[in-house]
Amino acid sequence: MTNMSDALTGYLANSGLMKSADAQYAQKELHRFGRSIGWTRLVDSLAPPEIASYAEGVISAGGDIPGRLGFIKDFLAYLKKHGLSSHSLACLLYTSDAADEGLGVDLGGGRIIK
Repeated sequence: MTNMSDALTGYLANSGLMKSADAQYAQKELHRFGRSIGWTRLVDSLAPPEIASYAEGVISAGGDIPGRLGFIKDFLAYLKKHGLSSHSLACLLYTSDAADEGLGVDLGGGRIIK
């Protein structure tokens, strides 16, 4: 069983993200996500409502919603791909073009947050 801290550390080490131009921005957002979920939390215990709730908080805060949620979405996809999570949580963070225009974000299941 892998906790959030170990999963994020592994993701950052193996994703190549730290070599990108967005490394600092991504690390900041992933740290915020880890702190929100809980560093010692087992990643396999993450549930869809928690991910949707986190996304709603990001949306409420405004700013670069697709960028911020994009890093989290990639991390959640990594968890599933590497067998660290039995849930497909990344699909809950589908960011639409509407988010770029401040109109809303599709959180999956047909819910559009405006």
